[in-house]
Amino acid sequence: MRRAFIGLVISLAVVSSAIVPVLATIGPSSADAPFIVTGSAPHKARPPVILSLERSPNGTVYTGDYVDFFADASDPDGGTIVSYEWSFGDGFVDITSYASDYHVYSSAANYTMTLTVTDSDQGLTASRSILVPVAERPDVPPVANFYWYPFQPTVGTNTSFVGYYSYDPDGYITDYAWDFGDGSSTNGSYCCVSHVYNATGNYLVKLTVTDNANLTGTASANITVVSDVPPIAIFYWYPYQPTAGTYAYFYGYYSYDPDGYITGFAWDFGDGSVTNASDCCAYQCRTCRRWRTSSGTRRCPP
Repeated sequence: MRRAFIGLVISLAVVSSAIVPVLATIGPSSADAPFIVTGSAPHKARPPVILSLERSPNGTVYTGDYVDFFADASDPDGGTIVSYEWSFGDGFVDITSYASDYHVYSSAANYTMTLTVTDSDQGLTASRSILVPVAERPDVPPVANFYWYPFQPTVGTNTSFVGYYSYDPDGYITDYAWDFGDGSSTNGSYCCVSHVYNATGNYLVKLTVTDNANLTGTASANITVVSDVPPIAIFYWYPYQPTAGTYAYFYGYYSYDPDGYITGFAWDFGDGSVTNASDCCAYQCRTCRRWRTSSGTRRCPP
């Protein structure tokens, strides 16, 4: 009696490192009980993807400006981005763990900034580039600004002009040129000057400043010069009723000049003694029975 051999025949095919479905039979021949055995191919690692790469400002960049770069990258295999290599195109490279960076270009040129990212699971990389056109910054003219004092100048006295708050946004000021409006002018590297007007009237004063790029800026103002007004003398003393042989104190603190300032205080104590000083206050020892002030005659008690 002939016995039939019953067995399992399985055929496997390997294509490009992947196991593909095979046909298997049970029985003495391939015609007996066919069935399909299926399998799955092993996972193939994929590199990260840079979804976007942007910069700000996104137009022309000027030398000396900060340029910010922003990236959006991911790993399709579920890993993370562990490294961002920013190559700015001018020889500088910055490797960080952040999806943003910044750079300052010092020379005008067209630069290609290249970002290379690395994933965490396989160490695979991806790169993407962006163009950065850099131009020399155009020079900005200086800004002139000045004030003067006293605000109401008087004939024959010094008027001070101050250009201290003039400035150059991208450099420095090299010259201050003043036109005082009365036919006289002056210029120099110092910001402050003084001038004497010889007649009353309205004058247009101009300040022109020049910067290190030879650009200029001008400011002007109308000032009114008036005749000089005499100062007002005011004083008090104590004790109010001085006694002979004691000190009497005199205070001219509240004296003032409506259009300027007081330069001297001259005291005449009425007994033949006088004093002259820049200080507003004085004192005198009384030895007489009667003395005179600007407010009248006072008698000293015995």
